[in-house]
Formats: sequence, structure tokens, C-alpha cells
Amino acid sequence: MGQGESTAEGGVQRETKTCYYELLEVDMGATQQEIDKAYKKSALKYHPDKNRDRDTTPIFQACQEAYSVLSDPHERQWYDDHRDQILRGVNTEEAKEEDSNQITPSDLIQFISPS
Repeated sequence: MGQGESTAEGGVQRETKTCYYELLEVDMGATQQEIDKAYKKSALKYHPDKNRDRDTTPIFQACQEAYSVLSDPHERQWYDDHRDQILRGVNTEEAKEEDSNQITPSDLIQFISPS
């Protein structure tokens, strides 16, 4: 499945997401210069004016979105922190529930009990 395609999970339609790093073909530790270079390469490759025989607009727009996020240090940090949830298609409410399910009473007791 590619970007924009859906898959049914428990009767719920979820859009399959593509990792921004994979889309621009860079490592997660890529420098800003490597991201810039990869974006320019992708933009030239998928620009709709360069591909009149096929519709590359969706992937071109996805590359623009990926570059927008990965080129901003704050956006990139947020994306890195939430990447797995984004790629799984977990919405905000499910993410909050998932995070709260990971904390057990024994995890909390250490903050209440004297050491």
C-alpha cells in the first residue's frame, strides 16, 4: 500500500502513512544540508510539469510536506517523537489512551512514597 491508500482495521478506515525520511530518502540523522539536497532531488523528480505522462502531484505534495516538517528543527523533533504513532495512524485520542495505558500504579507509587 502506498501513501493515501487505506486499510481496514477493526472496521475503521486508516490512511497508510509514509515516513518523511523514507519519502526524501534520507536517514533519521540527516543534516539540514542532506535534507535540502534530497528535497531538491525529489522535487525535480516528481514535479508535475516534468511528468506530463503520469500524475505525480500527490507524491510531489507529500515531498513538500516532508521537507516542511524536517527542515524546521521544532517540527522535526515533534515528528521524531511521534513518528511511530503517526505511521501507525493513531489519532490523538488513541495516542493519549495508549500513553496512559503504559503507566502502571507501581510506576506512580515511586513518586508518592518516601525514598
